[in-house]
Amino acid sequence: MGLNRLEQVLERDADALRLDDELLDLFFKEPLTIAGAHFRTLRNHGTDSRPRFQPTLLDQVLHDFVGGIGMDLEVGRERAYGWKGLPGLKFPTDEGFDGREHDLVEDRLAGLQREAQECHRRTVTQTRCPAQPSRPVGLERDVQLTVEDRELVWRRLQGGRCTLDNLRWDLALGNMGSMSLSRAVVWFKRDLRVHDHAPLAAAVGFQDALALYVFEPEWLQSPECDASHVEFALGCLRELRASLADRGLPLLVRVGSAVAVLAQLHIEFSFTQLLSHEETGPGWSYTRDLEVGRWCAAQEIRWREFPQNGVIRRLRSRSGWSAAWKARMDEPVIPLSRGFRAATTSAQPALPTLGDLGLRPHAKTLQAAGEHAAQRTLANFLSERGAHYRRALGSPLAAATACSRLSPHLAFGTISLRTVHQASVAAIDEAASRQLAYSLRGFAGRLRWHCHFMQKLEDQPTIEFQNFARVYDELRADDFDEERFAAWCAGRTGYPMVDACMRSLLATGWLNFRMRAMLVSFASYHLWLHWRRPGLFLARQFLDFEPGIHWSQMQMQSGTTGINTLRMYSPTKQARDQDPEGLFIRRWLPELARVPRTHLAEPWRMSLTMQREAGCMIGAHYPAPIVDEKSALRSAKERLYGVRQSPEARAEADAIQARHGSRRSGLPPSGKGRSAVRKRKTTRKPEESAAPEAQGDLFA
Repeated sequence: MGLNRLEQVLERDADALRLDDELLDLFFKEPLTIAGAHFRTLRNHGTDSRPRFQPTLLDQVLHDFVGGIGMDLEVGRERAYGWKGLPGLKFPTDEGFDGREHDLVEDRLAGLQREAQECHRRTVTQTRCPAQPSRPVGLERDVQLTVEDRELVWRRLQGGRCTLDNLRWDLALGNMGSMSLSRAVVWFKRDLRVHDHAPLAAAVGFQDALALYVFEPEWLQSPECDASHVEFALGCLRELRASLADRGLPLLVRVGSAVAVLAQLHIEFSFTQLLSHEETGPGWSYTRDLEVGRWCAAQEIRWREFPQNGVIRRLRSRSGWSAAWKARMDEPVIPLSRGFRAATTSAQPALPTLGDLGLRPHAKTLQAAGEHAAQRTLANFLSERGAHYRRALGSPLAAATACSRLSPHLAFGTISLRTVHQASVAAIDEAASRQLAYSLRGFAGRLRWHCHFMQKLEDQPTIEFQNFARVYDELRADDFDEERFAAWCAGRTGYPMVDACMRSLLATGWLNFRMRAMLVSFASYHLWLHWRRPGLFLARQFLDFEPGIHWSQMQMQSGTTGINTLRMYSPTKQARDQDPEGLFIRRWLPELARVPRTHLAEPWRMSLTMQREAGCMIGAHYPAPIVDEKSALRSAKERLYGVRQSPEARAEADAIQARHGSRRSGLPPSGKGRSAVRKRKTTRKPEESAAPEAQGDLFA
């Protein structure tokens, strides 16, 4: 009776009908009989005596048979051709399949197996967590359904998330695991965009999919997180949720530790693949990824991580890295060709507020968030603002408009680095003036440095906490001065350029690269502070905090990499060079508004009469210098060079250069060449040394 009713259903538009308990029981108990009934119906509706096989149906069958990595091709062929135990279906021989159709099936089976093996190989070589063995599908013949399984079936049918054909094949293969074989979760992290998003593009091919973003307590409570970061992320998520909804994909936003959230979602959604981008993040995210990898392995969930920039996982050598970076950046931008067959979810609650997440409001004025803002910023820079890029990037005043201002968008992933690279190359070719093309070439060249420094953290995660060169470990160990640190954080060191830059950063969350380097140099050399705590403070202030760049630069500007020139910026010289009219200093230090321009870089040199006339008494209205610049730098140089010239330091520097150094730096690898370079560099005035131009826009 049940079988006859099923055949009647198949004669009509079965997908529009629901199953009652009797038919559902039949699906559970006799999947092979149902498969035979379906093929008899197809045969009866064919144009001749042979069954009418639709390509999509054939593909789905073969995917089910050989989609598991562990299935032997012979087993798949037997299932596809023999159909032992399937009444009413005996092809190819009894139903007259010709040689062409026979070869088509053979070729498709072999091709699918090769695809599965290649996909497995990529997983093994690309993912950070150990590769997960895929469970063969379609081999079991006994259907064991729990109450939860039955409820899942009903939810899928009633919610419109699967067709009767989909369910029929899941059950006919005798493996409830295959019901969720085509379910995927796209895990958004620092990739809050739709365009050029590999995990999203991969999810299009799944039967059911949904997107997930997690506000993790480990991030919210980390020492580098600030409320401004979270507010920017919320702005990105508002736009992303709407963009995904337009394409039929719901975005779940949840609060909790990643493993706990994924485990709960697995109960609700029973997904078998987790899709995400690779991430080179701080220590807490690295630990999180290891935990997620272990959880996926235990649940037999395949976690596929896709690269999204030029950072290479498990890099063995820096040789050839630049070529690999360019090859990756030149790959076509990944399109999102169509919408999603999304999972039906309950109503989406509003995004949490800062208060909901336990954060207090901040006082910063932030850039606009979201993918559209990123695209507008890029377009405006490439067509207009970029014309003055090279000339203005050193000035904290001019750089605010002349620099790209894409760094927050790259940090949160609202635009891909590949998109920026390719758009920049195209803009250079189409530039309306030679000046614009010249400036944009400088910008395009710096995109490689962006990933160069991120690669350092990927290769050696300990640099977030430890010196690159361990020979410097005791250099500042017991010399941390809390009063100096507090004055530096507040922008009250008595050096106008340092204080103006810090107050500007506190108000806007952004500062150009040269001035960032000066802030770190002043903290490390003038104030003799270990880089870790100033680095955490700056990480909270920078809206564009990118861990790989940040911690590499903190050590570079503190003299602990062992391989880079000691860059000791003079704040008074930087004030004269980068703000000659005093516009930037007066904007952020209103107490110095009436100080004569000739004394603005060193207001403590004003006479008492001049101080009274300017309404700025040093020590009262504005602090006196916290340290003497010349003596502080002299002491720092003596300590650093005392260690740097030791045999131990030189040997360690060679190893660091081999592992992390740019192959285009021109730095000799070892021996007399390195010593000669080091001796020449000591003859230069360190306060006049600045970042090389090739790295001048890492944060712009």
